[in-house]
Amino acid sequence: MSYEEIKQALKRLDIFLSDIARALNVSRSHVYQIAKGNSKSKRVAEAICKCLNKPLHEVFGETYLAENKIHRHNRSKQIAHALQTGDPVPVSSFA
Repeated sequence: MSYEEIKQALKRLDIFLSDIARALNVSRSHVYQIAKGNSKSKRVAEAICKCLNKPLHEVFGETYLAENKIHRHNRSKQIAHALQTGDPVPVSSFA
């Protein structure tokens, strides 16, 4: 979902991002950045999803899927190996 879609869906439920921030004891700015996709926090993302009664992947796509962490870890290792050995950096399977 886009930021505007999240905001509008919450508004229909009479929930503001600032309400979520207050409940989680984090700044409004932090919650807004998560909703906009500019920053990551699984805790905040899950709170937004709970308010919307939607699963994480439906609201935030693949952002918080475990496979992404595994891919990043493996990709970092590929890049490091290539740079250390002077080999070309292999093309990412996500490209």
